[in-house]
Amino acid sequence: MKAPSFAYERAESLARACALLHQHAGNARILAGGQSLIPALNLRLSQPDLLIDISQLSELRHITVTATELVIGALTRHADIERSAPWAAASRWPTRPPNGRPPHWRWTCR
Repeated sequence: MKAPSFAYERAESLARACALLHQHAGNARILAGGQSLIPALNLRLSQPDLLIDISQLSELRHITVTATELVIGALTRHADIERSAPWAAASRWPTRPPNGRPPHWRWTCR
């Protein structure tokens, strides 16, 4: 089976990607690597009106470490994490970071 027809847009910024998602409220999907979305399209398990390609948004490819957080951008590759100095420092954290609070994960659209 082949994917249904859809519009495609490569977002040139994170702001544009968020605006497109808002504009197409529930009828758009994000394409970053295609590992699970492409098969779902081919099986018609997902039938969006628009695919928003975010694969070129460098602002989503980062690793940031603070005293209490490890922030990994949505497009950061596993190999980038393995080779990064911030990850090496953060992975040596004990069960609790230096401030004594447990680490936490959060997802944001910045």
